[in-house]
Amino acid sequence: MNSPSKGQELIKRLLEITDKISQLWTNARRVIKKTQAKLKEIFKEKEIKFQKGDLVLYFNKVLAAQHDVKFVNKWKGSYEISHVLNKGTYKLTIDGNLIKV
Repeated sequence: MNSPSKGQELIKRLLEITDKISQLWTNARRVIKKTQAKLKEIFKEKEIKFQKGDLVLYFNKVLAAQHDVKFVNKWKGSYEISHVLNKGTYKLTIDGNLIKV
């Protein structure tokens, strides 16, 4: 009966696994950060600047969040930009009438 019991083998194996956990976490964090940096570079937001007179479409976020209107068109327009405000906001007109969306 020199061979270790199943309980002792299990404890030994669990200790081996727990010793490797911190290294696995460190490796996982490193890989996640590297992948996130790659994705950030690939999908860098490209700010689109519109000018007065440009025609644009309006995306209805409320409809997009609803699952029961799957095939309803979530885009409205085309609208004309009548005023360019700060931080990427615009006033829109349709047929010369200012609209509120």
